[in-house]
Amino acid sequence: QNETPDASLYNQLGLCKLKGGDYEAALAAFQAGLEVEGNTATQSLMFNELVAYEYLGQYDKAKLAMDQYLALYPDDEKAQREAVFLQTR
Repeated sequence: QNETPDASLYNQLGLCKLKGGDYEAALAAFQAGLEVEGNTATQSLMFNELVAYEYLGQYDKAKLAMDQYLALYPDDEKAQREAVFLQTR
């Protein structure tokens, strides 16, 4: 039986870790999900990754992740508002 990791499970795990305050583990989960080949949760994972960077106070990395995110998803209004917030950090 061939077990392939499910990127959406990594996303859910990361969200649980964020909620629990374990931001390092959340970031690791989002990044692991992004490495899954052919994953269908890329947009959520990328956004959640930059949120994890914010929680960790790593605003430079969050800004870089936001730039990459908006390059792929320029119409995401929630991300555009978040980008404005990041500019103040």
